[in-house]
Amino acid sequence: MKSVKKLNDLVAKKIAAGEVIDRPYSVVRELLDNAIDADSKDISIYIENGGVTNIRIVDNGHGMTQNDLLLCYLPHATSKIETEDDLLTLTSLGFRGEALSSISTCTKLSVVSKQEGASAYKLTVHGGEFLSLEEYRGSKGTIINAADLFYSIPARRKFLKNAGSEATLCKNTFIEKALPFPEINFKFYKDDKLELFLPQSDLKTRVSNAFKGKFNSSLLGEVTCEEEGFKISAVLGRPELHRKDRKYIHIYTNKRRITEFAFVQALQYGYNEVLPGGNYPIAFIFIDVDPALIDFNIHPAKKEAKFKNLQTIHHRLVELIKSFLSQYKYNLTSSSKTTAPLVKELFDKKFPTIPLSTNSFKPTEKVAYKENFNQLLEMKPVYEKKIEEIINFKYLGQIMGVFLLVEKDNTLYVIDQHATHERILYNKLTELKVNSQDLLLPIEFEVTQEDEQLIKENIEVFTDLGIKISKIDSETYAITALPSFCKLLDSELIEFIKSQRGTKADIQRELYDTLACRSAIKEGDPIDTLAAHELIKGAFALDQARCPHGRPIWFELTKKELYELVGRL
Repeated sequence: MKSVKKLNDLVAKKIAAGEVIDRPYSVVRELLDNAIDADSKDISIYIENGGVTNIRIVDNGHGMTQNDLLLCYLPHATSKIETEDDLLTLTSLGFRGEALSSISTCTKLSVVSKQEGASAYKLTVHGGEFLSLEEYRGSKGTIINAADLFYSIPARRKFLKNAGSEATLCKNTFIEKALPFPEINFKFYKDDKLELFLPQSDLKTRVSNAFKGKFNSSLLGEVTCEEEGFKISAVLGRPELHRKDRKYIHIYTNKRRITEFAFVQALQYGYNEVLPGGNYPIAFIFIDVDPALIDFNIHPAKKEAKFKNLQTIHHRLVELIKSFLSQYKYNLTSSSKTTAPLVKELFDKKFPTIPLSTNSFKPTEKVAYKENFNQLLEMKPVYEKKIEEIINFKYLGQIMGVFLLVEKDNTLYVIDQHATHERILYNKLTELKVNSQDLLLPIEFEVTQEDEQLIKENIEVFTDLGIKISKIDSETYAITALPSFCKLLDSELIEFIKSQRGTKADIQRELYDTLACRSAIKEGDPIDTLAAHELIKGAFALDQARCPHGRPIWFELTKKELYELVGRL
């Protein structure tokens, strides 16, 4: 083995530079941080050949003095902090003094800067070596050119992608930095062509402009909330705006985009009742946290952070999302928004359990059910209208073994019978009191070490839900009691118990989802007119026209839309 030696300063600086700057977009990221920290109101960035040939950033911020320029490219030279205690009150994006040092080591760097009322100066540093500092011409602010990226570290350069790919990464970084600062004008130029202009605006408009054409921005909403120690601002997509990936889920804390699974999980919890399984919302979350409650000094690019109040923020974020979604109930008309709860209450009083599938009705039950319904019609609601008048529709029949066609108020509704019945049953389950019943024959099942750990974590939750589980030996457990309404196969129950993670609300929702799905009328099941009418009434009385898995239970076509489809103008 060779003997231990201390690296010379230049080699050490190149290694350190490679940790901070790995591609052109890293330069864009660091220079934008500095421009924003300088209180700039206008920032323009220019890239050539994907940022490899040159990256130039122009801002109108505070600028630097001659002495600042002499120090700014040195390792750990910063104006953001002086002592360790400053980390507790940190509000700037950059603070370590690594950016310009690293960039100057791996590029041919020039910096022109001027403060208000002072002379402009130009600094030139190539490959980490100082070349010159001279008086120059310029206006207030700073212009930085980082040319010939990795010319001094060829081992790095050979791993770069083609110019188009590198340019895309630079543009994405530009957008990422611009989103949380809607009060600043941003411009992005690619090979001397203006690619994106983000003028000063509000937060929602900034998001819309940044992703113009990527999704329907008219379906975005903006909400905020504030608690002790933090504030949340969010631009959220309505339920119909969703994707199969998390591309448009952005989480920012104190203006930095971070990777924090807890907040992504909060988004999923907030949206899970209105989005189809496997789909993700479009959501941009901006969280401002008291600097004393957060630490960014754990990741070179500040992509991760430690929070002292993570659970509190998580909980409040879920509430904010659910509050936003609650305004989109998909009620049919303005009048139904007031009558639907009344109709639901009357139905629940008369029919605590409504058999809706064809097989549930025996001939004698149909007669009794019809008599009860006739009695219900005689009850006078508040505007003194009969329920048949409040929910006035024409049932046209079942098609394809799954859809119910309904005409109402010059609109055609195509209703999914399974999704509708599933939502009605799910709602009823959530209103039932849990009564646990002991089983005559306990359901025994084998467990692995991992299964046992999961059961121990959730045992109290299962008990609260009426599912009692006891340990028989090191490899065997038994289900000894179930809630009276739990009608699942033994294999389904065992699989449910072995697979659950999350809060009590999450596990309860999954249980009720499963029960409602198993009990609901299925695709292909025929349905008689009486049952169809009651299912439709139940659908129109819902305040959330989506199944528990988030799928819409109907779609609608107005008379005007139908006329347009067949050319009747």
